[in-house]
Amino acid sequence: MIYLQRDLDNNCINELPSKLIGKKYVSLENNNASYCYSCERLKEQICSSCNDDDFECAINSKGQIYHLKINNQDFSNGIPDIIFELTYIKELYLLNDKISSISEKTGNISNLKRLDIRGNNINTLPDNIGNLNKLKYLYLNNCKLNSIPKEIDNLTNLQKLIIPDEIGNLKNLNELMLDNNCLESIPNTIDTDKVSVSYEQNSISYCLSCTELKEITCKTCNSNDFICETNSKGYINSVTLKYQIYNNTNAFPSIITKITSLEKLDLRNNSLKELPRIENLINLQELILSQNSLSKVPSGIEQLNKLQRLDLSSNNINEFPEIEKLINLQELKLNNNGFSSVPSGIEQLIKLQILDLSNNRIKKFPEIGKLTNLQELKLNNNGFNNVPSGIEQLNKLQRLNLSRNNIGEFPEIEKLINLKELDLSNTGLTRLPYFREFIYIRILNLNKNYLMEFQEIEKFINLQELLLKDNAFKRIPSEIKQLDKLKLVDLRNNGISSIPPEFDNYNIINTSLGWSFIHRTPEGCFHHFSMISSNSTNHQLLRRGLQCHCYIKQEFVHLFFFSLMTFKYGLLV
Repeated sequence: MIYLQRDLDNNCINELPSKLIGKKYVSLENNNASYCYSCERLKEQICSSCNDDDFECAINSKGQIYHLKINNQDFSNGIPDIIFELTYIKELYLLNDKISSISEKTGNISNLKRLDIRGNNINTLPDNIGNLNKLKYLYLNNCKLNSIPKEIDNLTNLQKLIIPDEIGNLKNLNELMLDNNCLESIPNTIDTDKVSVSYEQNSISYCLSCTELKEITCKTCNSNDFICETNSKGYINSVTLKYQIYNNTNAFPSIITKITSLEKLDLRNNSLKELPRIENLINLQELILSQNSLSKVPSGIEQLNKLQRLDLSSNNINEFPEIEKLINLQELKLNNNGFSSVPSGIEQLIKLQILDLSNNRIKKFPEIGKLTNLQELKLNNNGFNNVPSGIEQLNKLQRLNLSRNNIGEFPEIEKLINLKELDLSNTGLTRLPYFREFIYIRILNLNKNYLMEFQEIEKFINLQELLLKDNAFKRIPSEIKQLDKLKLVDLRNNGISSIPPEFDNYNIINTSLGWSFIHRTPEGCFHHFSMISSNSTNHQLLRRGLQCHCYIKQEFVHLFFFSLMTFKYGLLV
């Protein structure tokens, strides 16, 4: 008889028949029970009477068992040997099985990543448990351990170790190092007067995966409502959870506030009325809680000294104690709340670059001259009468919105020469502030004031949008034609009845209507558009003028008509 070497490879043979032992032509490579056992066969052999709750088994794409759970059985005589032959198992659960000892064969399951043997009568672990170098999760609580082998330090991939209370039975224990684990507390059976315990940097952060967090917090969320990211170490560092409804019957998942590795947390639009304490989020740099129903800032927020961006807009908050402790804040949004005064200490946040306090009820502002790093300041729609003191010192300011406040005049503005966007609409201005040096300004909104003239407008060489609607202008400033970068001028509701002759070459046409747009095309021509009937349902628009010195495609004209409709009912109204 001729035996081929490949005949016995990759089978389920544990040992050769005696007649073949020593034969050179016999190969017995890759023989293992893992290749043969199905879940059904395994249950029949080990746990035929198990119900579905006590027995779980799953196979991979190659038909190998990788997940096995056998709970609430009587393994007091030992764990069945066949389990230790299933070397492709990655997850093994043996809970409450009356196990009194763990076989040395456990070390053979080299692919094991999760071992859960809670609720058994185990007094020690085998030395070769250190062979399980892929093990990440080891659950030992509610056992009877009185010793742990030193080889456990070989489990270099271990991420979660559940320490049983029985660890207190280790009478000779004098030092216990529990740093960088997932423990929420030290076992209460340990006498810390006798045992030196190191317990630094313990957090659930080191154990949770994004999949597990979603299962706990938002099982039915779609991919837009729940977004989770991890850092290079595999720790969760960013969580977005939005468009949920949290109330008395659906509590906010507090586990999120225990993930100390978080750097970004976005909880916008969740109907939140309150949050658990968040002082444990010591690495948080960005916190977004906008569009909720919060009546106060979360407790413990003042301890988050790494926080750089905080968005509490669109809530019902009216005070913010100890805000000065957030010394690294660069962006703070408190708009659309119920503040009647600026939070005390805000002037100490000298790293602030963006501050939005718009749409509150703030009547008076403190000295803000120390906030010299501010680049964007929004104070619109509060109802104050005076420009905040010290604002002239904010020489890095690029965007400023003071609209819908009755300030009347703004002499300090002349020093803010780096402004690019300025909104002073609806502020009661009767004359223009002195800002002739504003060469960088691109957008200037002076709508809804009492202005009659605009002197030296030609110095605004970078101006792209000039909004002068609802003022008292009687003429179009002729210097406008010198502004080569100008794209839009809005002069509606100014009583301008004629277009000056000097604009003839720019195709600006006379109109008797109460509003008008002047638009410069990319080719350099001005065009004037007027509405034929402001009451008509189709809002027909008419382009007038036939003496343009550049060619405009019909498609561009139609596109601009659409833009006008957008302006009329969106941006400029």
